[in-house]
Amino acid sequence: MGVELSRREATNRGFAFEDLVAQLFSKLGYSVTQSARIGRAEIDLLVERDGQRSPVEVSVVRPQSAMMKLRNDAERLRSLLATVEGMSKPIIVLGSELTPAAKAWSEEQLDVSAWDAR
Repeated sequence: MGVELSRREATNRGFAFEDLVAQLFSKLGYSVTQSARIGRAEIDLLVERDGQRSPVEVSVVRPQSAMMKLRNDAERLRSLLATVEGMSKPIIVLGSELTPAAKAWSEEQLDVSAWDAR
């Protein structure tokens, strides 16, 4: 039987993963803003490289919840981008793994770049 994380531990783990993802983007040559605002909404990260700006949502989820979280984040980011000019395709980073088929479907159907734990 697995041990359930307390809400505080889960939140701390989420923030630590967000920091790790921000460092990864920096190492990939992006300029990174954490807890950025786009219009009235706050997003986890705003990354920019070569004149392309993309909003990024970062989530630590259980594998069985990954697709639902991906769909919800994609819908939120797409509606947000409909009101803001000059943004590139949203990136959603999940702390769990997606199957190659689920990742391809997400990118095609939801029009986002889906990054997983791999």
